[in-house]
Amino acid sequence: MFMNEKGGMLRGGYLCDSPYVIGRPGKYEKELSILLSGLKVRKYKAKEVLYTKGEVDRRFYFIKSGKIQMTMSGPDGSEKIVAIHESDTFLGELGLDEYPNVSTAVTLEESEIYLIKKSHFESCARRHPEVALMILESVIRKARNAAFQIGYLSLLNAKGRVAHMLITLAHEIGTETDEGVAIGKRITHETLAGLTGLARPTLTSVLKELERAKMIKTRKRTLILVDKQGLADVVENVAG
Repeated sequence: MFMNEKGGMLRGGYLCDSPYVIGRPGKYEKELSILLSGLKVRKYKAKEVLYTKGEVDRRFYFIKSGKIQMTMSGPDGSEKIVAIHESDTFLGELGLDEYPNVSTAVTLEESEIYLIKKSHFESCARRHPEVALMILESVIRKARNAAFQIGYLSLLNAKGRVAHMLITLAHEIGTETDEGVAIGKRITHETLAGLTGLARPTLTSVLKELERAKMIKTRKRTLILVDKQGLADVVENVAG
């Protein structure tokens, strides 16, 4: 089930569980316009908190521009990045049930965001049922993403997790170069550790091991995948 370069399904669901979430409402452009009609865009600076784990938030959000990082924390205080939401994407839909948030959302860069109150959504959905379908599809897509993430975190060891995430990022935001596939956006060790659920020293050790095996290299703080098949074999050998 490997994905081709045009985008089918990768073995292991590499694209399905990409941390990068871009909604692109597509067929629901009319319904999106209805939902956002009359709402004002709020501007956020980088590193501003949209909402925090444990609080009740009777609204959800639509990102007009920018980037939002979603994290979940464990009892020991460790954090895992569960998603990075980009432009044209809903987030925080779980706030519609008025239960406490299970994650924290923080802007990674300057962002423009619509705040959509539950009462406004319900009013729009009663008059235009397709608005509810649009939100349902968004929730389903994220649930599928979460299922894949849970699967690979539970089945793979540290080396497998890193190899898996590098392949995911290469297909999602990679750029072909003469040396291999460069991860198109600057991914820090801290971010990659959060995405894989690993301690930073463990992540660094795995990256050095993969570099010694000539599967990856670093150029000006950019990760380059030299041997994608080798990385895929690492994942398959661990998962198999």
